[in-house]
Amino acid sequence: MPRLLLLAALACVALAGDVVAGDRKTITVKLPRFTMPPASNIELCYFLRVSTTTPFEMGGWRIQHPTAKGGLQNQHGLVYLYTGERGAEFQSGALVQSRGCLDMGPGDRDRRVLIASSSARKIDRVMPAGVAVELAPAPDAPGGAPAAIGILVDVNWANNETRAKAVTTKVVLKRAKKVKRTARPISDTSADAGIFAPPFTRHSTAELVDARWAPAADACVLGLSSQMHRRGKCIGVDQLDGTGQVKPATSGLPNPCEPDRRQLFVGADFTDPGALSFTSPLAVRAGESLRYACWVDNGVVGGTVRLGCETSPGVTPGSVEGGPAALCSIAVPASSECPGQAACVPANAVAGPTADDELCGLTALVYDAAPGGNCDVSSLP
Repeated sequence: MPRLLLLAALACVALAGDVVAGDRKTITVKLPRFTMPPASNIELCYFLRVSTTTPFEMGGWRIQHPTAKGGLQNQHGLVYLYTGERGAEFQSGALVQSRGCLDMGPGDRDRRVLIASSSARKIDRVMPAGVAVELAPAPDAPGGAPAAIGILVDVNWANNETRAKAVTTKVVLKRAKKVKRTARPISDTSADAGIFAPPFTRHSTAELVDARWAPAADACVLGLSSQMHRRGKCIGVDQLDGTGQVKPATSGLPNPCEPDRRQLFVGADFTDPGALSFTSPLAVRAGESLRYACWVDNGVVGGTVRLGCETSPGVTPGSVEGGPAALCSIAVPASSECPGQAACVPANAVAGPTADDELCGLTALVYDAAPGGNCDVSSLP
């Protein structure tokens, strides 16, 4: 087929904003240029579908924020793999302003795992020798959209200068050369069942559930990270040994929600969750686990109380068992936003699918350890 006809055929297959993976050695995501107003702080989200039916085995990445200099600085650059099945519903190929990228995409937008991050102007990272991260395509979407790998880039810029400045970001995901172990994304949201914060209170999920992720066999963990929504103030993670006792972390992190407590990993910003090293594996043996909890603030300090429609007069709406209250935006005795003109009142904060509901999750990239629980797989055949 002539080259021009081939390119035309590929253009017909790919949706707007999509690229076709094939056997390429890299996947490149370049965000469109965006003009930051003076004295502004804006979080930009960009989703790209990479049309393919086979996984891309990532061995490393490069993240560049070439316009970061002077009073124009990047505060975080996060790259997620979307693991849901509704990628065709994202605004693919368009910049969207959204804190934590919660205001874009389908209802399962939280089905994503952090695969790369950097706030430096330019950074290159490689996986441990012999390890590749599997970026798997989602199945064919309803409506005929082709199977694709979904990549979400979240970049927060701050322009402290007195005039407008243009910004851009480029992400290059590099294919692994020699693969001996494949790291796959995992996500645990068992702590969701413990999210319950009545109006004007703060509570930990540990009060109701003991949320843990445990491997079936000796495993190695890369890029351990967290997920919260707007009212999530902290998430803390401990590694437990086979007897359920906390294993002391080599350099524990302070948890601002529990003074004097240090943990293996702590996240304190739902828009910038942070991560343990993507290049130095954490060994978690069979019988061990990662225990985690979130602290949810429903209108106590620095946040807004959740509002919801009453279903029974005088009873605070929203529950762990029944789910979140129907959303409304202004507290009034009879709301046009509520069924039957019910009252819009302060509601309980619980887990739910909308951006105004809460989430407590643990994500990571995990591969099988070498014999003996060793995370160095470079000498394996």
